[in-house]
This record gives sequence, structure tokens and C-alpha cells, in this order.
Amino acid sequence: YDNNWILGYDFESNASLSETMKLSFDNQQVAVKNFPLKLDFAAANLTISKENGDFFFYTNGIRIHDNMDNLMQGGDSLNFGTKWPGYAMYGYPVQDGIIMMPLNDSIFFLLHLLVEYNFEFGQTFLPALLYSIVNSNIGEKGSVILKNKLIKTIVDFEFPAATKHANGQDWWIIVPHFLENKFFTFGLAQGEIIDTLTQHIGYKPPWQDSMDLSGQNVFSPDGSIYVDNDGRNGIRIFDFDRCTGELSNFRWIHLPLTGNLLTFGAAISPNSRFLYITSREYVEQYDLQANDIAASKEIVAVYDGFQLPSELPTYFYSMQLAPNGKIIINGAATKYLHVINHPNEKGIACDVRQHILSLPQYTFSTPIYPHYRLGSIDGSPCDTLGIDNHPLARYTWEADTVNSLLVQFTDNSFYQPTQWSWDFGDGGSSNEINPTHTFPADGTYTVCLTVSNQYDSDTWCQAVTVGATSTQEDASTGVQLSVYPNPASDVIHLSCQLPPGKTATWKLFDALGREIKSERLQAGITARTCSLEGVPSGMYFHRLEIDGVVIQAGKLTVVSDKK
Repeated sequence: YDNNWILGYDFESNASLSETMKLSFDNQQVAVKNFPLKLDFAAANLTISKENGDFFFYTNGIRIHDNMDNLMQGGDSLNFGTKWPGYAMYGYPVQDGIIMMPLNDSIFFLLHLLVEYNFEFGQTFLPALLYSIVNSNIGEKGSVILKNKLIKTIVDFEFPAATKHANGQDWWIIVPHFLENKFFTFGLAQGEIIDTLTQHIGYKPPWQDSMDLSGQNVFSPDGSIYVDNDGRNGIRIFDFDRCTGELSNFRWIHLPLTGNLLTFGAAISPNSRFLYITSREYVEQYDLQANDIAASKEIVAVYDGFQLPSELPTYFYSMQLAPNGKIIINGAATKYLHVINHPNEKGIACDVRQHILSLPQYTFSTPIYPHYRLGSIDGSPCDTLGIDNHPLARYTWEADTVNSLLVQFTDNSFYQPTQWSWDFGDGGSSNEINPTHTFPADGTYTVCLTVSNQYDSDTWCQAVTVGATSTQEDASTGVQLSVYPNPASDVIHLSCQLPPGKTATWKLFDALGREIKSERLQAGITARTCSLEGVPSGMYFHRLEIDGVVIQAGKLTVVSDKK
């Protein structure tokens, strides 16, 4: 359901098509391409694919369009209210205000928040929780069969989050109260939304003292943890019971956070252990298994200052766990996305890669999805539907930048596998979860992962191409770059070939993303020696930029010979 993401940010109302693009996660690889569409995006942004991964429909919170970019039957006037006409041209202004839960292969339940103006407080609020339903089997391209149906009204809601019920089919939805210390929990079963319970739990500073800026709220992928990221007042963390829908075991991370900056983004690693929080210039990691979660904080990235001329800084904003097991961080109104490459790893080993995804157009927001690949809690009292966890095998891989025959494989399988079996296609094998493997020679190998548990097994294969050359070449730009030796000690040698009329900048960053070295490279063939004096031993990242665009990137190991 989250295999394709439509991104964009276009206020050109006189244009026939918006400057939008599509991120696709086919075969666990991310691909970006221009994808001009009719709808403009402000903040609200949701793209839904069918269970097989095919793009089905998208919405900007105002209208729903099908995969041919036509208005879906019944798809007009979503979130209609007194403020709707002001947003109709550009898109809805609430990024986290719409999420989707599939009821089955053809029925899609949309939960969304209505924006209205509150005269008592003199500002816009979110006073109504609504739902709409899309049926893919009605009409040529689907139909909105229910729209803007009221669930509940209060003075103001925060953003919703959802997770699967422990029976593996139904859903739980939590929507906090914006002004008070209340959490509204709704059950979604057989197409019916049930106002299940309201909890007064934990602590929330009075709104008059410190207004909640409503950062992202999120469940852990396994559904056991719920996080309310306040944005200004701190982070509220709870255990969650997938059988009863109850919150418990309140923990509070009090502000100020790093740099005394407001927080916004929140995401949790695929293994449900690490919470990531963005506060504009920082990415912080918290260990949810620690006895003292607040004390476990580690800064895993610091904004590196990257900013194109006349454009906004590529700060850290909203986050979303992607289908390939990586966390995407939005830069907000820029042409770049950041990626947490190994979010299951502790500390800087999680590998935050700043503005590593270069986009052809601007994007303001990314879609918000619950974790769709969560099964039942087998053997629990509410495991009543007999929906066992049948494992689904998936993995990603990455070649080492020093020895390109050495490959790190990362398991991204779902539905509780308990055994892993790797066939590397060269006679080698492994039963580790995340193995490394050295291939015997350059070439393409079919690597298969088989995962299993007591109920079933599944095998997934993909072609893995490895090569021994240390020279990277970008065929689309004609750029060649060699960085050697690697590992390095006192100096690093750069050999670069650039097209006529082009200059480039080579930059070296530490593990927190701070720039520590740069070299300007001229057109033609350039050889340059860069001193590493004063650079401590460790892992570093380098990249080549042309006109502010990242052309190539890699890792560099520095081994200082000074005692």
C-alpha cells in the first residue's frame, strides 16, 4: 500500500500539470522520476498502491485522483468546510492529517482531520475527525463510496496514528486532544469505526503555558509502543496493548532538546527499538529498550549546512519508515531527502546520509503511513481469527566502498520469521540475519533469502552485481572519480575527470555529517592531494557535487598513524 509516493510542492495555479514526482520502492530499491500530475500539493499528501504494489490513487486532501490522474468517482470536496474554498486550489494544509487503513484488498478506509477557524482562540484548529471509504471494485478506476463522515468533534485534535489489532486484521487508531491530557482510542473492525475509550494518562503542560505544536505521532512497527511527539513540550512515550487498545507505562522526555529547537519528525526503526526525532538541525536517537530512555539520547546527525543558492536550507523535518526498511527524512520545500540507512543500528552506525536523494522537483511533505506489514500476536487472547504470521522475505544490500566484492546484506523481512537462510549464488551460504559476504570475482550473482517460522517459509531472490574497480563513473554526466588510498592515513589522492565547462567540489564529512574538508576541482582531468592532518581515525563520508547537486558519494576510512 505504501510502495509509491507522490511528492511535490507547487503553487502555480495557472499550470496545467503540477511539478510532481514519484518515489517507487520496487524490489527494495528506491527510484525517483518526474511524474507530472494535475493536483497541487501544499502539505496533505497521501499516495496509495494496491497490495501488489501498483499505484492506485493519490490525494492532496482536497480531491482524490485515480492512477490515470482523473478525478475518482465521488472524489471531489474531501474535507469540505468553511476553510475548504481557500485551500481548494493549492491542496490541504495539514500534512499528518490523513492516513489510510485497508479493510481488505479492495476497500480503503481514509481517516482525516477537518480544518476550521476557531473564533474564540482566533486561529485555525482541527475540531472534527472524519472518514471516507474508497472501493476499487466500483467504476472503472474505483469510487469514493462514503465521504466526510463524522466520527467525533472536540475543540481541537492532534494528529492521528494507527496500528494493527492483535487479531491481525482490525485496526486501532489513537488521536490525542490538542489542549488537554486526553487520548481518544478508536477501533476499526469490519468497516465500522468504534469510539472505544478515552484515557487521561501521563502529563501534558497546560496549553496556555506552552502550546503543543503537534509534531509527528507514531506507533512502533510491532505496535507495542506509542509516541506522541509534542513539538514543543516534549515527547510522551507509552506502552500499547494491541488487544485492548489501552496505553500504559508513561515516560516523558522533557524539553529543551538539542539546540533548544522545536521538534517535528518522529519515526521508529523496523526492529521497534530506536526512536528518531528531528529538531531542524539535529537527528536524535533514543533507545526504547533502555531503562532511562531520555538518558539514552545520541545525536546521530548534525545539519551540514548544505543549501543551494537562493533556496531554503535542507533541514531535518518529517520522517517516514519506507518499505525498504530505511527512514526517509524530508527537507521541506527543497529538492532533497535525507536517509537513515541502517535505522536498526545503535548510535552513528545508523548512518544518516544527508541530502543523498536528489529530486527533480521541490517537495514540501512526504506521505504518512501506518505499518501495513504487521500480523497477529499468535497465541494471545485476542488471536481469534486464525490469521497466522506467514513470513515474507525481503532484503537490501550494499557493496563496501573499499572492497567492492564485500557486500553487507540487511534483512527486511516481515511477519516474524525465526530462521534465515542465505544462498549467495556462488556456492556460499549463511544463517545469519544480516550477513556480510565476499564474492570471488566481479559479476552478477542471484542471491536468495529464505525465511521461515512455525507456520510457513518464503524465498526472495534478486540480482546482485559486484565489481572490483575503485573508480566510480556516472554515465549520465561523464564524470569519473577515484579516491585512494582507502583506508588512508596522512593524505588522500583525488583523480577526477569532468566534462568541459564543468567544475566540481569534493567534500569530506564526519559521521555526524559535519564538513571537515573540501577541494575545488576544475574541468578536464584533475589530480589533487588532500592532507588528512588532524583528522582522527574513523569512518568518514565523501561526495562530489556539481552546481550543488550530489553526483557521487562514498565512504572513506581514516587510520591515523599518530599515537
